[in-house]
Amino acid sequence: MGEIETGTKPSLNYDIPSRASGDIIQLAMGVSRAEVALRALREESLSAAQIAQLTEILSVYKEKVPSCGDTSGAILSATAETDVGQAIMSVQRGKRRLMIVSGGQSGVDRAALDCAADLRLASRGWCPAARWAEDGPIEPRYSMQECGSADPAVRTELNTVDSDATLVLTKGNPTDGTPLTGERAASHGKPTLVLSLEQEPDLEAFWNWIAAYDIRVLNVGGPRESFAPGEVYRQAREVLDLLLDPTTPRRRVAISQVENSDYSSTLTDDRIGVSRR
Repeated sequence: MGEIETGTKPSLNYDIPSRASGDIIQLAMGVSRAEVALRALREESLSAAQIAQLTEILSVYKEKVPSCGDTSGAILSATAETDVGQAIMSVQRGKRRLMIVSGGQSGVDRAALDCAADLRLASRGWCPAARWAEDGPIEPRYSMQECGSADPAVRTELNTVDSDATLVLTKGNPTDGTPLTGERAASHGKPTLVLSLEQEPDLEAFWNWIAAYDIRVLNVGGPRESFAPGEVYRQAREVLDLLLDPTTPRRRVAISQVENSDYSSTLTDDRIGVSRR
């Protein structure tokens, strides 16, 4: 059941899903948005009767809301022509645009941040003091916040708590903080999914998991690059580019174009030997 609640509402009750009701409340912000909302709702498997009800609500609101003119079509077309518009407006049914959380470490963490940037997904995360990572301080272009501790385990804990669920991408038997990531997420009752970097991901199973737990903020963790130099970042990008794209299936990142894949040349022996999670 959905009852419309706004300052200029018609006194009507309609047997429509609550999600539809929430979207229709936005009609008070302009007729063009209302029409966009209706188009979106037509894709939500509503019955013909429910769509008719929504259409009637629209007609009532059109009499009460100042007209925005006949610009909605032009605005939509102009928006859809941009790269950003295509990324945001082409989300497939059953998928969503996730916010990505990462600790910023080399390897899987960095691949998650770069993938998010490529897909124009929001990203953030807690990192050790001084933006520490084994390949040097995390670059300013990554939206990271220092956790106030030099111990990477602290940022691992914070990132698992500060997200809805955790995706762990693993390879062999890593001895860094990868096992700790899943352990801490489970200790806080957060859904955790472990996938192998060496297997093709099951996209349907992944998005079913996202939907089942209503995940919107996803923490991503896994081995650092020194665990398998030249392989971890590359494989993680391949997997994440497939998993996280909510639009049409996209081509895998060309390996020759992945600038960050060759970590082996930037990691000195003393850095690789640092015992940190």
